[in-house]
Amino acid sequence: MEKIKLRLKLLVSYLENGDMKKARESYIQIAGDLGEKEFNKGYAKAINGIVTSVEKNDKDSIICNIISKEFDKRNIKKLLLESTKKASDAFRTEEEKGFETAWMDFLTIYSERKSS
Repeated sequence: MEKIKLRLKLLVSYLENGDMKKARESYIQIAGDLGEKEFNKGYAKAINGIVTSVEKNDKDSIICNIISKEFDKRNIKKLLLESTKKASDAFRTEEEKGFETAWMDFLTIYSERKSS
């Protein structure tokens, strides 16, 4: 999973810089590395949604609001806590847990980049 997080760090930087071609390529590499387990399918689905929202410049999406800096650190932290809770809910499917874990990873990497 460490390799995935390294690729995700690259993807975050590509999204911030508006390089959608490289962001899409990073997603494809991440999805290829993940495999077919339900958790991994959810993880890949979340990353694909993030990239697709930015590609389409979906002004209503959370990710576009985060990247355009319409979300402050407090709101990002709140989103991170929500995803952390959802990922640990016992009743969630493995796919849902993977989806939320991808969001946690993305938000953590994004927040760390903004702090440095």
